[in-house]
Amino acid sequence: MKLESFRRLRIPAQKDSPFCWEVLVKQDGFFPTKSALDADAETAQLEGGVDREKSRRTLFVTSVPPLLSVAKLSRVFEEAFGEIEDVKEKVVVQRGAEERLRKRKASGYGVSSSTLQPSCSAIRLLHFVFRSALSVSSLLSSALPVGGGQPNGPQSKHTPDKAEDGRGPREALASDAKAVDGSLRLKTDGAAGWLQEAAAFARTPDELQREVDEFMENHDLKKEIERQRLKQQQVTDEDGFTLVVGSSATAADGTTFKAIRRSEAGGSPLGVAVAGSRGFAGRAGARRGAPDDGEEGAVNLFVQQNAAACGVSSLDEARGGTGGRRRKKKRKGGIEEDFYRFQRREKRRKEFLDVQRSLAADEKRVEAMEKANKFSL
Repeated sequence: MKLESFRRLRIPAQKDSPFCWEVLVKQDGFFPTKSALDADAETAQLEGGVDREKSRRTLFVTSVPPLLSVAKLSRVFEEAFGEIEDVKEKVVVQRGAEERLRKRKASGYGVSSSTLQPSCSAIRLLHFVFRSALSVSSLLSSALPVGGGQPNGPQSKHTPDKAEDGRGPREALASDAKAVDGSLRLKTDGAAGWLQEAAAFARTPDELQREVDEFMENHDLKKEIERQRLKQQQVTDEDGFTLVVGSSATAADGTTFKAIRRSEAGGSPLGVAVAGSRGFAGRAGARRGAPDDGEEGAVNLFVQQNAAACGVSSLDEARGGTGGRRRKKKRKGGIEEDFYRFQRREKRRKEFLDVQRSLAADEKRVEAMEKANKFSL
């Protein structure tokens, strides 16, 4: 096996590291086995064709450092060149010439060779079987010759214009641009990756100020929406009482704002029109200082004449939309004074004291009149 038949490929020791492992690679050669030579011609031809096709997809790798694991090497090859079908590893132990010389000298002096420190080297031989022969061709084109020089391009003898099966032109692989001077370029990681991630999260002062302003605007809007929602819903305390919120608000300067009363004209569109016309007539009459009985009577007559056409049974329904029902009484404001028993009892006590005071005042007035000799009993 000649050294010139190999090509050297550099593999980074770690991602984003300037230090590399260097391995020797070549395409695996086809050597017929003894069983294939002894078999008949047809069987030998079939087995030979299968072995040749597999040898074109097999990469032979040697001079692999002990710290470079098979799993890492397989992962690097799959990411850069294509899927791997099978991996085989063999370790060959070779004894050096110095060890043989030391054993020869030790035997001459009568020293046991087992006490000597062994001097040997282990060589790792790897076979990577890819799914496609194009992966092997692309890997070899990315490697450098052992004697130096530049890696072959896609048009070299390892990557022909046509595929090796002769079916068509070779497709461009993603790994064509993944090697620089025989060294694979892997994904950026480590300290450089951390710096890139930190730079992606960094913001300029203007961008940071803009993001803070947008966040504060959204925060204030959410707070206002939540405040309005809590204001509209009924709040029940722990004792079971419902807090009733009034419809008025007091400003900081003491000004009280009352809520606008809703229009009572409801039911049918005709009722809304009648209420609007009545209100307009009343305002116009008030401005002129004259009563509006004539205009209101004309409107009522018009409503009575057209009530059936509008689907309204009576004038009361047209005005209020209540359908003949009694209107609700006006709700009394404030707290009722005679609702609770103690309020009624206190009310009777106050009335009794008022009567006593009035009687005492009357007696004093009568005594004063007697002293003035106005009359006598």
